[in-house]
Amino acid sequence: MVSFPWGSEPKEDDINKFFDSNIASDYTGPADGSKSKDRFLKWFMGRVEGVVGSDGYAVGGKMSLADVMIFNMFADNLSEGETLGELPGHRRECFGSKTRTDAALAAHPKLKAIVDQVAANENVKKWMATRGKQGF
Repeated sequence: MVSFPWGSEPKEDDINKFFDSNIASDYTGPADGSKSKDRFLKWFMGRVEGVVGSDGYAVGGKMSLADVMIFNMFADNLSEGETLGELPGHRRECFGSKTRTDAALAAHPKLKAIVDQVAANENVKKWMATRGKQGF
């Protein structure tokens, strides 16, 4: 299992395993429990991609909390000014790497459409611009 303990810099091998592992490739149907220790980002994104809507929203054809949570997970990166203190880069970017998370999103068009839809929402833009420092 890949682990990034709080307060320590993630090791490159662990980051690579998290983003690149495709040992658990049962993206649809019943999950293969024998590969549960090999479930990383590709597996998770594949499973979620298979159940969200194809209209740019997770469920119901309009923005919901599910969409906002997907946006938060994959695209809510903190800038220097938004942090409360000096967080290292891997703590400000989703999954420790904005570049690699963006590449993973590009391979999952339904999730990317949801993230883009939320990011384009005027109320979300306003919140992101005015939310202030984040203390995490």
